[in-house]
Amino acid sequence: MRRFTAGLICLVILAATAAAQAPASWPKVWNLAHPNATALIGIDVRAIRESALGESLGEQVKTAGAALPNVRGRELLPGKEFFNDIDRVLISSPGSPQPAAKPSAAKPNATRPPAKDNPPFLMILTGHFPAEHLQSFLKGEAHVYDTVNVYRPDPHGSASVARLDENTLLVGDTASVRAAIDRRNLTPKTPGPLLARAAAMAAANDLWMIATVPPSAFQPSNMSLGAMTADITGLELGMAFRDGFKLELSLAAKSAEAAQRFAQMLTAQLQLGMAGKLNNQQAAEMMRKMQITTDGNKVGFRIEASREEVERNIREMRKSPLFGATGRKPAPPAPAPGMLKIYGMEGGVREIPAEPPRQP
Repeated sequence: MRRFTAGLICLVILAATAAAQAPASWPKVWNLAHPNATALIGIDVRAIRESALGESLGEQVKTAGAALPNVRGRELLPGKEFFNDIDRVLISSPGSPQPAAKPSAAKPNATRPPAKDNPPFLMILTGHFPAEHLQSFLKGEAHVYDTVNVYRPDPHGSASVARLDENTLLVGDTASVRAAIDRRNLTPKTPGPLLARAAAMAAANDLWMIATVPPSAFQPSNMSLGAMTADITGLELGMAFRDGFKLELSLAAKSAEAAQRFAQMLTAQLQLGMAGKLNNQQAAEMMRKMQITTDGNKVGFRIEASREEVERNIREMRKSPLFGATGRKPAPPAPAPGMLKIYGMEGGVREIPAEPPRQP
């Protein structure tokens, strides 16, 4: 009996050791992502939608959505049913092979460097997508690629959309979408450490991001991220809404000195952002909850709030102008037909009959 017990304990220890050494698993659909990705973003849409914050903001978005202006391109957006069909989103990008080009001060006739293209990207949406919910999404120019219909909703843009099946949609530049279609039936090769780290991030967060290269590698051709991100060489971001709110950010800088500068700049920006929006007590409480640390060339930022604190902040947000509560006094009612209102008189506002104009 003792031998059996000892053997059983050994088996348990071996199994635990193997589990600890085994790489973290990830959804099979992640194999569609760029194999050379240097940045991954994951969003658990369902978990956020069902959180206290998501439910509250969802109601506000419904109200605010009706007031959106009819700007060009709004007709290309899918209906609200589509957004309710999404469970999870994974975005991948290998980044740009060259840094963003700076404005040239050369003479007009001088040879200019070629324009920088937007970095490739691929968005993988999983959920349940009935065809009738995609009618406003899957439209425009279409062609068949390896038995899959690929659409270009905007003929002037480079984005393409493909529906692999009723549970998977692909959105990205045409080359990235086609490459993902090619990978759907391939046996995945040994993945890099980025996917394993992403799986660990996804297990603890509802929204997360990993980048192993500077932010300028993902800078669109018509945008400049500015000097604030010039010293950043990589980042990890995680946000959880499951029972309250938690945000953790880790930045890798070029040097320890750059990390110290960024931490000071981040503190100043947060204080500036809260100025005028929170009273002194609220601002002090918020700063106490924030943790900004440096460790060599790493900068860490963390903030956490309980469910009760989140719900209290939601109630405060609903009173702000952003959610329609302007704080102004209601306008006085209009006078009755045929009456005039006179303000500033003793005893308050008085209404008198409006005399018709006298005939000459």
